[in-house]
Amino acid sequence: MKKIVRIDMSSLNVSEEKIADDLRFLGGRGLTARIILNEVDPRAHALSKDNKLILAPGLFSSTTIPCTSRLSVGGKSPLTGGIKESNVGGPVSQKLARLGIGAIVIQGQPKSGSYYIINVTSSGRVDLEAAKDIQGKGNYETVQELFKMYGEGVSILSIGPAGEMLLPTATVAATDRDGFPSRHAGRGGMGAVMGSKGIKAIVIEGRTNDEKTEPVDKNLLKDCIKEFSEMVLKLNKAYKQYGTTSLVNFINRSQGLPTRNFSRGTFDGAEKISGERITEIIKERGGKTAHSCYHGCIIKCSHVFNDKEGNHITSKLEYETVGMLGANLEIDDVDTIAKMDRLSSDIGIDTIEVGATVGVLMETGYVPFGDGQEVISLLGEIKNGTPLGRLIGSGCEIVGKAFGCRRVPVVKGQALPCYDPRALQGMGVTFATSPMGADHTAGPVLPGMGKLDAKRPEGQVEFSKKVQTYCAILDNFGLCLFVSPSPKTMGFITKAIKALYGETISENELFEIGKEILRMEFKFNEGAGLKGVDDLPLFFRQEPLPEVGSSFGVKSEELRSIKTYFVGI
Repeated sequence: MKKIVRIDMSSLNVSEEKIADDLRFLGGRGLTARIILNEVDPRAHALSKDNKLILAPGLFSSTTIPCTSRLSVGGKSPLTGGIKESNVGGPVSQKLARLGIGAIVIQGQPKSGSYYIINVTSSGRVDLEAAKDIQGKGNYETVQELFKMYGEGVSILSIGPAGEMLLPTATVAATDRDGFPSRHAGRGGMGAVMGSKGIKAIVIEGRTNDEKTEPVDKNLLKDCIKEFSEMVLKLNKAYKQYGTTSLVNFINRSQGLPTRNFSRGTFDGAEKISGERITEIIKERGGKTAHSCYHGCIIKCSHVFNDKEGNHITSKLEYETVGMLGANLEIDDVDTIAKMDRLSSDIGIDTIEVGATVGVLMETGYVPFGDGQEVISLLGEIKNGTPLGRLIGSGCEIVGKAFGCRRVPVVKGQALPCYDPRALQGMGVTFATSPMGADHTAGPVLPGMGKLDAKRPEGQVEFSKKVQTYCAILDNFGLCLFVSPSPKTMGFITKAIKALYGETISENELFEIGKEILRMEFKFNEGAGLKGVDDLPLFFRQEPLPEVGSSFGVKSEELRSIKTYFVGI
């Protein structure tokens, strides 16, 4: 039986409670949604004492199943004004789950305005300690100081200057297996919520001897894992070879790579920033490919990217980062993009949101397209907390209003990730309808999925419904998105539940769990005054994508049917 640890920052009191039996199949995003819906007033200000920050390992994170160390970081978003679950990899989820922790709920606010470190010890005890020596520091310096204090074997969640400044695009950084704060719960401003609670960092010691969940049927679990692993490896050959940046050329060929603030779908410099080229550079400089963010990942989609002198720059050159800071800004120099990525990681700011925000600035002529050094300078403004930096750190929608730009690619105040909805109509459906705002991990619909023509609207709404539900289930169990949000993975989960817990659950019952998670999220957003289902910015309907010759064509009434599907009204 797992427990919920509650930390009240107003009284600095720590308490524990057992997770109720009727919540036994909820973890990660599902448990986060339940706690937020039941305990947070949807009308509350996201940075007030009334919001709560929830850290919930996926339900399978304590097991030997590969690709399950995903942590859900949730609360009311200061960016969208609605519910938010931001997902992050690395060893943190696994360590928390194996300590018997199903969720950490942080509530209230310290009276003094001071920052604290939460230390989760190897015995499972939770201590609060002053964070004076690391306050104001970037994520890289923060984790190095914490390693000196607690030992190099710990895993760390932290916020950078953006989180301390309560910027609505601030991230929560998580250390990877090498100790770099390279994994980020990036979307929706959860770093600002953590900062508003007076938390600079959370240190998880873990145990020397991992206490994995003992399965009821070891042989069945072994067979399940073997079958599951073969499927996952077959699906992810390109990611293992080239990382997620293998998508650069693929999405460019599909004519949906956002370029020049979503005005085109192909980038002339795509080859220079592709996964293939990045892999060549990594090998030339002694970096690493096929790198995993935690022990137990078999996909190994990460890169370790070094500079020309062989010094580590970043371990998170992901597709979204390369696309939004590269093609969308017409920057084709990998070293410049890597430097921007490192700075963003240190500051603790969402690279998707920054890429879209600077794209809007470039659209207005404030910054020239293709000027990477100017972007680096703007990141410095964020780090230093200047008025301009705080404005940029407030996100794409705010900057669009401040600079009078009419082409602002956001839904629910959150910037679109690196897929143009006119070439990827199903992805546009997910962006418009997810309770999370524009979010690719909420239900990716890529070319070739569902046997649909990605450029045509037919069938996209029905398929997005299913994929969004599958993704909610993956997030509930702590499974990486790349294992595939599909019926085959759902079949594996039902078998794994039987092997682990001795309980039989049908695929239909599992699907209903996913629908219930989305229902809870829609219900919270409705209470917060959000419509539940939005549309894409009008320019996606009015301006045909040059390469495709058409615009986003899914009818608004079809989009609205998604809320009806999940909520019933």
